[in-house]
Amino acid sequence: MNVKGLVGICTKKNFLIHWRIGFPSWGGDEYGPPQRKMDHVRLFAKHFGIAITPEWFSEWVVKRLKGRWIEKLFRVEGYRGAWEGNDTCWRMAADLYLC
Repeated sequence: MNVKGLVGICTKKNFLIHWRIGFPSWGGDEYGPPQRKMDHVRLFAKHFGIAITPEWFSEWVVKRLKGRWIEKLFRVEGYRGAWEGNDTCWRMAADLYLC
């Protein structure tokens, strides 16, 4: 059985849980341990901003500010969920297999 293929056949990938929000010290596995103390503040501000901002406005701002200093201000090193300590992705695949 190709379990990775089960993830691939899902058309709405955003409905699949790929990571838990935050650093491991927060109980998440979105990113590995932070490199700097400022990363805690950046990630908190990023998620707080996402939570209170309408999606249409966020998309508009991202398009307008691509590559500018404000975008870099909220950038956290690494890719979301793409590190060896991610403990959520395999559980998502196992849940699909059980279904």
